[in-house]
Amino acid sequence: MQKLTDQELSDQVERGRKADLLMGDPTMQAAFAAIRQELLEGLASAPVRDTEAFQLLQAQVKVIDKVGTRLHEWISGGNMAARDLEEKIKRNEQERVQLENEREGFAARGMMRLRQIAGR
Repeated sequence: MQKLTDQELSDQVERGRKADLLMGDPTMQAAFAAIRQELLEGLASAPVRDTEAFQLLQAQVKVIDKVGTRLHEWISGGNMAARDLEEKIKRNEQERVQLENEREGFAARGMMRLRQIAGR
């Protein structure tokens, strides 16, 4: 799996946040439900012999469902990207602290060496 840059992760987080806002919006939910219901009613009332209309309505239902699925995928991807960014931040902080401790240890050893040399 390819490692994503911080910018790509941030973009996924933002896309997921926007998708979550859309899917959580009652007006958007009502619009999806109403359109899907209209299409299903059209399928139910389509003449049996009108296969073209039936196939078109079926395809439209699939598109509506696919939009909802895609938005949910983006929400999930955004959540995972947010966790990845948090983990990166924690790792970076741990590495920074470790480097700082190593630098302080190096400086302390250097000072001890200088004192040893000065004490001769």
